[in-house]
Amino acid sequence: MRGLEEIRQQLAHKSQKELVNLAQALSEVKRRDNSSRGELYVPNGACEDYIDMVGMNRTFVNLFAAANGVGKSAVGANLIRNICYGPANEWFDFELFANWPYLRKGRIIADTKTVQEKIVPELEKWFPDPSRYKRWKNSQSYYSKWVTDTGFEFDIMTYNQDPVEFESVELGFVWFDEPPPLSIYRATIGRGRRGMIVFLTLTPLKHSAWIKNDIVDEADKEEILGKEFRQKGYVTGEIEQNCKEHGTRGILNHIDIDKMLAEYPPDEYEARAKGKFGHLMGRVHKLFDRNIHVIKPFQLNQRDYSVYQFLDPHPRTPDAASWFALDRNDQIYQVAELYMTGSTKELAYQIKKTEKDLDMRIEGRFIDPSAYNEDKHNDFSLAADLAGYGLHYQPGSKDLDQGIRLTNEGLSYSAQNGKVIVPPRYYIFNTCERTIWEFENYIWDDWRGAEAMDRNPKAKPKDKDDHMMENLHRGFLADLRFRTMVKANSNTNIGEVESAKLDPYD
Repeated sequence: MRGLEEIRQQLAHKSQKELVNLAQALSEVKRRDNSSRGELYVPNGACEDYIDMVGMNRTFVNLFAAANGVGKSAVGANLIRNICYGPANEWFDFELFANWPYLRKGRIIADTKTVQEKIVPELEKWFPDPSRYKRWKNSQSYYSKWVTDTGFEFDIMTYNQDPVEFESVELGFVWFDEPPPLSIYRATIGRGRRGMIVFLTLTPLKHSAWIKNDIVDEADKEEILGKEFRQKGYVTGEIEQNCKEHGTRGILNHIDIDKMLAEYPPDEYEARAKGKFGHLMGRVHKLFDRNIHVIKPFQLNQRDYSVYQFLDPHPRTPDAASWFALDRNDQIYQVAELYMTGSTKELAYQIKKTEKDLDMRIEGRFIDPSAYNEDKHNDFSLAADLAGYGLHYQPGSKDLDQGIRLTNEGLSYSAQNGKVIVPPRYYIFNTCERTIWEFENYIWDDWRGAEAMDRNPKAKPKDKDDHMMENLHRGFLADLRFRTMVKANSNTNIGEVESAKLDPYD
């Protein structure tokens, strides 16, 4: 109180003109402080990576999948600020921001609450002085139309608007904050026919399944192909990357992070703490890790590897075939896969071609038991048809629960200080893309709507995206073992000799 009283006494001795000048000076200081906030923005390590990806302008769709508290909305607002006004500091020193190459018209899209409570306040915080832009509400509860003195304009829309409303204008940039519905995303992407850049900042919870499939998985494929200019790219961010102690230029205290993490429900922890996709929280084979289980192909030889083939046929979806090679230590390597639609003859041809190309020694074949069901029109089964082409199968097991348990045992490993000390029994060649995809998308089923509140979790996976998984489960249920090579003689299985022929009609 003494300090306040002293200030009052000092002001009491000033003239009215001096008080007016002082008020004007304070107002100018405040104005300059606000206008320079964008210049003072410093990103943490995860946000810097995302700014770099956007700034390089080599990717059309740029995803930032990050945990709560990483700074997604702040980095999004600063991207808009630097697009509209040019580079504010060294973090945005890219040609994209210095000489904007697209239309000077953009759009920000988020849910209504986020727009009101986060997006607009972040824009107000990081944009220059209000004298440098105009804005209107246009019958909305928030400022939905913005125009800058640099010739840029953008509108702000929400996810509860009809997708048709997103198809009206051409755009040069779009920012989605939090996962958008696929219909709105696709309607918006169509606005970029004259060139556009898209960035998404989100914690992958609701509406995120399609983002994993359409953006993350596709970006991984482009990375493998080594494309310089890519359609899609992504950066992930964990909350610890914004920690003062453990992150790079972080602003959060570690003790506060721990308190926050302790309150997250288990089914949202991976998304809210690590930026991982919430719809995959229920992965059946959670032990599968690309860094551990996926390996580069190597040359097989018939003497040292026994190979077993599994087939999961379907009348309305592609047939799925898998090949598992076992070495003398009964280590399992998935060395090939086939995922195709075609006639039985075409299927038999491709199976034999795969085995010939990789010089496989086939020791057994297993198939879904449904392949033995006879067609009521011709009294033949698929298994019988395949036998006619020299491919002789035995029925595989349908014990799903046991198959899942044995597969998880085969995936298990031990690591210490980042090094594997007890390896898994199962490895897979990186050429088996469909199987790897199913590993990461094969999830437990769950109840929907009101039932989800009072029902125990379902004990079975979703009957979807599981064809290669069924082959894998049957492989572990079959208790596969290495067999010593035996030279062909009168006792050799005729079917196995015939299966080496490429043409099913030879």
